[in-house]
Parts: sequence; structure tokens; C-alpha cells
Amino acid sequence: MQKTRELKILESLGKQNNQSFAEIIRSERMGTESLVLGLKELIKKKLIKQDKKTKRYSIQADSKNKTLQLLEKNNINKLNPETLELLRYENMPFETGYTLLRSAMFTLSKLTLGQNDPDLTAFDKREFKNQIKLHNEVIEKTFDILYSIDIDQTLAMKKGLDTSITQPDMEFKLSGLANNRQKRRSKKL
Repeated sequence: MQKTRELKILESLGKQNNQSFAEIIRSERMGTESLVLGLKELIKKKLIKQDKKTKRYSIQADSKNKTLQLLEKNNINKLNPETLELLRYENMPFETGYTLLRSAMFTLSKLTLGQNDPDLTAFDKREFKNQIKLHNEVIEKTFDILYSIDIDQTLAMKKGLDTSITQPDMEFKLSGLANNRQKRRSKKL
């Protein structure tokens, strides 16, 4: 099945939003005329918009859905596999990984619930699917990196995540058992 030009443009902007005309041509290897027609069609459908000053194209992100509006402030949206590779070189990769996994799993549950809202627009449905896919990729890549560093510590962290999700007050109860050094360290994170 061949991708339509509109789909190619949306995928390119989905990978990196706010691109110029030349950047889209390079990333998708499309002809100039085809790209012009595709961009006009997507602008007419109000799926993308063009900034008049910078002449850059971006995906239309005017959603009235509260869950999607909260995601705009979330740092997980800025992550990609190249950024996650930096986790290998962190001073405390398991603490950072735990925080990242915890926030991704929390947001993923909100996305899954929000995806089933009856009055979603086509844009909102597509955005929910993209966000769920991104969050799952972040979780999978984070575990892959942490497993490559230390399997035993990753398994222990996985068990801790499972316990904290199934018993929500568990982290709060365990924080009372921490010594002063551990409490100071957790405030840094």
C-alpha cells in the first residue's frame, strides 16, 4: 500500500513538528509540486498550519480535550530514541529511569481513558493514538537501556513499579522508612 502525500507530510511533521518547506522535502523525498498540493490540502482541512512569519509548517494542535492540553506541558512528548540513549551516560540512570517510567505510565493510563471519550474529533483520536504509541515506545526503550546496564537492578525497579501501581500508598509508606540522606537525594530528583 502506497502512502498518500498527505499522510507522508503528517508523518514528517509528527516526527519533528515546525518544519520548513525544504526540511519536509528532504525528510520525505517528495516532489515540489506534490508537496505544495499536499500542504494546501492539509491546511484546507485544518490539520496543519503555517506560521506567516517563519514560513514553517506545524500540526494543528488546537484541541479542546483537557487530557491533550495537559500533555503539551509534559516532557515525555519531547523524548525520542536518540534522547533516551543519553540515559546510559547519566550519573544515576536508575533513578532517572524510574522517574521517567513512573510519569510515562501515569500519563499512559490517562491517555487510555481519554481515548474512549465519545465526543472526540478526528484530530483528537489520531493524537491520542500517537501519544499512546509514543509513551509505549518510551517505556520499552527505557527498559531496554536499563536492562543493558544492570539486569538485577532493573528487575528490582520493575517490581517496585508494579508494587507502587497496584498499591498506591506504598511509595508514601516506604518514604517514611528512608534515612535523612535518602530523603535529601529524593528531593533532588
